[in-house]
Amino acid sequence: MKDRLAKMAVLLLVSLAPAAAALLAGEHGVATEPKLVEIPFNFAAQSWHELISERLAAELADNPCKQEIEGLHALAGLRGDDEPPAKWTTVRLFGGGDDDQATLHVTEDDAYVAGFANRTGHWHTFRGGRCYPELPAATCTELPFGGTYRYLIGGVVNLRAVPVGRESAVGAMEVLSRYDPATMPVVDAKMAPAKFMVMVTEAVRLKLVFRAIVDRWEQESYLSSDEVRHVPYWGKMSLMVVEWKRTGRWGELAPGAR
Repeated sequence: MKDRLAKMAVLLLVSLAPAAAALLAGEHGVATEPKLVEIPFNFAAQSWHELISERLAAELADNPCKQEIEGLHALAGLRGDDEPPAKWTTVRLFGGGDDDQATLHVTEDDAYVAGFANRTGHWHTFRGGRCYPELPAATCTELPFGGTYRYLIGGVVNLRAVPVGRESAVGAMEVLSRYDPATMPVVDAKMAPAKFMVMVTEAVRLKLVFRAIVDRWEQESYLSSDEVRHVPYWGKMSLMVVEWKRTGRWGELAPGAR
């Protein structure tokens, strides 16, 4: 059993704590006004390793659940679409060489890039997503496409076609910074958030993805089939870890995740 848990620990950087994790953490008190946290990132002066492994991961792990399972920090419990978070975590990207900047909203319960603000500060969220708006007292426009890999790149089967690395990230930041639905090609508007879902969301979730990106950060590259094979199973693997902590029993992974 411990060997299997150790295998899971190699795969996960930050483990999901679903609503069931409340059984582990107990009650967290009366809901309070969401805390606003902005993480600035300067492409010209800071490392992606620091952003993901130290700053963003630490903020996401600092939640009411406060769970650590065999070294895996847990995210906040999953919440409903209309339920406000305990914390609004954003990453402000700048320093690409021009005056461009874009801000990503990273959700506290699954590290999902749920929306972005362009250089004017106007927020955008995906069709059918959480547009409540993205931040308190901010305007929010719904994008004309959904925010899953299916809508952005045609499905997880195409993850290996998403370029990663510093140059790719700067280019994606510039696209989001200048986003205007009247002038921007839809294919560009979709690829930019897809890049950050890989380089932010999946890098926080899975060590294989994180290591691949930071090790090859200074060159544009693509993830291998081995590096992306656990992406579709992160949620299930996380549930297995939490369930093991709660009951001492392991479930079964899908064949592709073994």
